[in-house]
Amino acid sequence: RPLVPQELLAVERALPYGPPEKHAERLERQRRGLVTYLIAWDQDLPVGHALLKWGGAEEQHIASALEGSCPDVEDLLVLAAYRSRGVGTQMLQAAELLVRERGFRCLGLSVDVRNPRAQALYERLGFRDAGLGPHDERGEYVDRDGQVTTWEETCIYLIKTL
Repeated sequence: RPLVPQELLAVERALPYGPPEKHAERLERQRRGLVTYLIAWDQDLPVGHALLKWGGAEEQHIASALEGSCPDVEDLLVLAAYRSRGVGTQMLQAAELLVRERGFRCLGLSVDVRNPRAQALYERLGFRDAGLGPHDERGEYVDRDGQVTTWEETCIYLIKTL
């Protein structure tokens, strides 16, 4: 379900991935209607998240090819202990329902070419290569220990027609 302000602290404690302000920034973007920040729960424990971006992918070649017609799922993450238990599937199904309710006809996402497990999940759920070729995604942030952390992935873009 979408994150609500009262749950922010629990999410920050249970899902400490990325910069410290990550979840609060996403909650603010959700408040402004730009995204829906989906959180998967096991009772009171946050066990995963996915950011549904209503404006679509931000990478230039993807954005120009899709022209804002396809919302984008970013940063789908499930805690290791909860993987292969249907959590990722449920988050994507929730995203699909929201996308359909807003009248969109597709949903997209990037997947790291070195993550065949995630790619297999997405393909099993009906996502297909958009034919845009591989693209590099990279970033940098200051982590919770004050260390600069960089990341880089080579991804392909997948789309599911709804």
